[in-house]
Amino acid sequence: MIKTKAIANRTAELQLFSDIVCGNHSAKILLIQADSGMGKSDLLKKFQDSCPSEALVVPLDLKGADLGIPYFFNWVCEDLGYDRFQQFTAELRQMVSGAINFANNQMEGQQTIQIALNVDENTRRYRLGALQRAFFQDLAAIQQRVVILLDTFQLAVSDLQNWIESELLRMVPRLPNLVVVVAGQTVPDCNNIGWGSACESCYLEAIEQVEAWYQLAQVEHLPFDRDVIKAIVRLNKGNPLEIRKALKSLERGWSNDQ
Repeated sequence: MIKTKAIANRTAELQLFSDIVCGNHSAKILLIQADSGMGKSDLLKKFQDSCPSEALVVPLDLKGADLGIPYFFNWVCEDLGYDRFQQFTAELRQMVSGAINFANNQMEGQQTIQIALNVDENTRRYRLGALQRAFFQDLAAIQQRVVILLDTFQLAVSDLQNWIESELLRMVPRLPNLVVVVAGQTVPDCNNIGWGSACESCYLEAIEQVEAWYQLAQVEHLPFDRDVIKAIVRLNKGNPLEIRKALKSLERGWSNDQ
């Protein structure tokens, strides 16, 4: 069967990501825009696999971010370890000290962050500002490179989308150890005056290079020659999702005939 992390082509995007993560490129933000079926999520998985072993990688699918900003804070803190976020934790505990009993050293989490921000708008704005300042200070103190991969940006709730575009990405150029990738059918506007100069943007198109798909078939030990691959690529107009489906279907049929 075809492994999801195996991709055809995308060498330019992979090289750009590698240069950014390794500090060989001035950009620290990478936007990946793609229509459905163009292999965006597979590319992000490849990004994750290709990160240096010493880097800390946080993959986050925003289609599950139904609770907005608390979801983001909690996911990053859990992935990297709440012990790395002492200032954030201290701010959070102070905000909810009257609502939650921390006598048993209860772990902070998404629900706790949500409680802290479930207040009137003025208080929420103040608390969010305090939490994000502490969060970014804790991030800056981490010695390793931190790579945050955000997928399906278009499915995040508007509150989280706006925060990513206005606050998270604004801070990326200010934190030497942080790299952020945002991918989706829609992505933030790279012309943003606050962080656009630290951004690279890619649009994923169909992959119509037959040789790229033939090489993938070879890697996956699929018994198809170039003519078969060429026919599949042309029939599906280079759409990676449809080509994968066709290869899997053809592989099953071939296996059943053996």
